[in-house]
Amino acid sequence: MDDLVKAIIKEQGQIIGLDLAIRLAKLSGNISFSSDSVESLKLQGDPRAVLDSLLRSYSDVFGQTSINVCIDVIQRFPKQEVMSVVPDYVKNKLSAMVANTPNN
Repeated sequence: MDDLVKAIIKEQGQIIGLDLAIRLAKLSGNISFSSDSVESLKLQGDPRAVLDSLLRSYSDVFGQTSINVCIDVIQRFPKQEVMSVVPDYVKNKLSAMVANTPNN
């Protein structure tokens, strides 16, 4: 779970700047950092709630585009590792994307 959250923050950081990506992660209420590095993150609480609040924190500021960025990151991870923590609204988008992929 830590690796997924780190990857999402880093990817968001590529777009909005790492400082802002970390600040929004902190504002989600379930993530803290012991330094200015993404690697120093500490997750607090239920993993599904952590991921949901992180995605909503980015979405509140940047809308659906930020969710799409998060979905791109989630797709890079083995499905069996992440699907139990992915919020339902993201699972629905992932399912829709797979259904609309040619050869399915």
